[in-house]
Amino acid sequence: MLTADPAGAVVELTRQLVALDSVNPGLVPGAAGEGPIAEFVAGRLSGSGFEVRLVPAPSDPRRMSVIAVRDGGRPGRTVVLNGHLDTVGVDGMAEPFTARIDGDRMSGRGTSDMKGGVAGLVIAAEQLVAAGAPGRLVVALVADEEDASLGAAAVLEALGGDSGVRADVCLIAEPTWLDLAVAHRGYAVVKVGLRGRVRARGRAHGPARGRPARGGGRARRPHRCAVLDGIGVVAGERRPRGGLRPGRWWAARH
Repeated sequence: MLTADPAGAVVELTRQLVALDSVNPGLVPGAAGEGPIAEFVAGRLSGSGFEVRLVPAPSDPRRMSVIAVRDGGRPGRTVVLNGHLDTVGVDGMAEPFTARIDGDRMSGRGTSDMKGGVAGLVIAAEQLVAAGAPGRLVVALVADEEDASLGAAAVLEALGGDSGVRADVCLIAEPTWLDLAVAHRGYAVVKVGLRGRVRARGRAHGPARGRPARGGGRARRPHRCAVLDGIGVVAGERRPRGGLRPGRWWAARH
């Protein structure tokens, strides 16, 4: 049945999801992880007519993701709705798992990143099923987005294996400051080892103060700056002429 107030349904489901501790144990050792929230969402989608499976990460079966599939009664495109179930830690938060509303804002761990988005995806999926939308609808909610993407890797393998799912379009409900982003830059982790002498500016104490400390003086420009400058040059060369296109973000270095 179609929900008369989908916005209200999203708010209520967000409250329920925030109440479930899903702090990423890769970031906070001993944290709860995604198991409880994955089971909760899987149960709800199963009750809404989806064929649901829980997908554990091969390296840690406790890190659980959800795949829910519903085939419409008429042929059509395959639409994937994607989000993540984990959150960062809760240090400094008094009541992190209690969603509070102040005016038009809700606060609590994960309300923005991204339990509000997950709630929106689930309600949208239920609405599409109730409306008899054609085609195949896939809800893919992954573990470990905040750290090593173990869940995304497991879900991609599962979708490309026995399921044979090939998406025509994928909607990701990550918070983007309410801007529509039509592409994602991705990321890569690169480790670079540099050899050389470490030098630092310093001043000697005592009678010799005012003179450069031993090994001090004007230090040569660090090699790491040259590496970062090189990355910046490559990133600049890959940007299209005429500036950024709306909704598209380009490379950054951290």
